[in-house]
Amino acid sequence: MNENIEQNRYWAYFDEAWKKVIERFFLHLLRFFLPKLYEDADLTKSPIFLDKEMEQLSKKSRKGAKYVDKLVRYISKMVKSSGCLYT
Repeated sequence: MNENIEQNRYWAYFDEAWKKVIERFFLHLLRFFLPKLYEDADLTKSPIFLDKEMEQLSKKSRKGAKYVDKLVRYISKMVKSSGCLYT
């Protein structure tokens, strides 16, 4: 049982660290993994991380594994509106 607690603690730390990496290097990750989305993003505006909204969505769907770590709003150059990206 003690091993299980340690393992949960490890994964909680890993998850938190991964979320910080996403925030810190978001534009670099976007450019690498989704270059067309990166080209469309208005880079004069900072992306907005919607942590509170993500938390509300997580509370609504408590069953099963969660695969989304961050919810991000960015501004599109082409449409001049915002889009959301789930990472």
